[in-house]
Amino acid sequence: MARPRGSVDLPITLDREAGAPLREQIAEQVRAAVRERRLRPGVALPATRRLATDLGVSRGVVVEAYADLLSQGFLVTNGRSAPRVARLPGASGKASDGQHGRRAGYRFDLAPEVPDVGMFPRREWLRSLHFALETAPDQALDYGDPRGTTQLREALADYLGRTRGVIAEPSQIIVCQGSIQAIDLACRTLAADGVDRLALEDPCAHGIRHACRYAGLQAVDTPVDEHGLSLEQLLAGSAQATIVSPVHQFPTGAALSSARRRELVKWVTAQGTALVEDDYDAEYSFAGQAPPALQGAAPDRVIYIGSASKALAPAIRLGWAVFPKRLTGAAGELKEALDGGSPALEQIALAQMIAQSTYEHHIRRARAEYGRRRFALLEALARRLPWARVSGADAGLHFAMQLGRAVDSAMIESHAARRHIRVRALESFLAARSPQTSTLLLGYGRLPASSAGAAVEALADVLSAA
Repeated sequence: MARPRGSVDLPITLDREAGAPLREQIAEQVRAAVRERRLRPGVALPATRRLATDLGVSRGVVVEAYADLLSQGFLVTNGRSAPRVARLPGASGKASDGQHGRRAGYRFDLAPEVPDVGMFPRREWLRSLHFALETAPDQALDYGDPRGTTQLREALADYLGRTRGVIAEPSQIIVCQGSIQAIDLACRTLAADGVDRLALEDPCAHGIRHACRYAGLQAVDTPVDEHGLSLEQLLAGSAQATIVSPVHQFPTGAALSSARRRELVKWVTAQGTALVEDDYDAEYSFAGQAPPALQGAAPDRVIYIGSASKALAPAIRLGWAVFPKRLTGAAGELKEALDGGSPALEQIALAQMIAQSTYEHHIRRARAEYGRRRFALLEALARRLPWARVSGADAGLHFAMQLGRAVDSAMIESHAARRHIRVRALESFLAARSPQTSTLLLGYGRLPASSAGAAVEALADVLSAA
């Protein structure tokens, strides 16, 4: 059979003893080659029949793998011609990524906070955007309600009630540009309500500290242990409100214990104070269904925060905050003052995905894929670094690995960078940052299951050198 003009041989290795289906192994290795620029835009892939012969599989397996890659936007095709590698949005081929380190050309990206944007459901999103453009009245293109479109707030009220036990009317929901803006809005609203001291989990994400500071609040750093936020420290402190991530605390990965959940709800109810619930990573629970949101137990005291950044992609910039009724008016006014409201067409598109159950179907598919990656990374660690103790692996896209002793963080990062590995130290998220680390954060959001063994081998070399 004639080879398509400009086509390449694909260096694909199939493991027939692995749990992943052959079609997924093929698609996963092609995705990795495209992301790493080993397959450049415009290159033609082998015909399905020839690749099937080369790999010793049925043609249907290759057809299905190519179909997955086409639907995810990694390949494009024109009629009956062979599929070609697509040009990914934002792909520049450069290793430099600026100060935030988010687009470097790493061989193994073990960053803890990033999803695999290659899994973004492009076809479903495009269909929903078409729906928004075709059905939205002209009025939807005008300045609208700064709190968000009616369609999305109604869809979220239903979705969050069904999936997270959140009790809210659509009027209590404000659509934001990601969870960080939602947290910023919550902090500003609390400051306007008279709060001046806010308890923060320590360690926590830098964006949360920034939001607290920009709102003029004094941060009361409260330690986190294996059971989540230390309530003994919280109750003994001077904080008037707190931010907590009950399902999968970032960066420790700890889940708030049932006893502490009850005690925390009792505290905010009895004291008449406020709690900001960052429902971080709740969509990706691997130890059974995640416990319901705290908001459902104290809807008059809890500001609930969520977003589509991990479920879809960060670039969508869609998040939400559910406010107690007494704070809704003030929060809406602040949102209008901040930016006048979030883009409407994207909100209508997400509302359509939720209404058609496409959003939940995608989350289930992504959860299954991330579950495979998590298992592969844990298995590789147990095999190559059996001394390593892992925690926070029951949910989300990362877990923590204890090293047993402290090492120099800069040295770890330097050795990792030379091996093209992106890895983060837990101590870099502490209020009082330490130059040493005893805990590394290992993310599998962008680590294919087939690459777990090689990644851990490279990580072992880094630890040995450090």
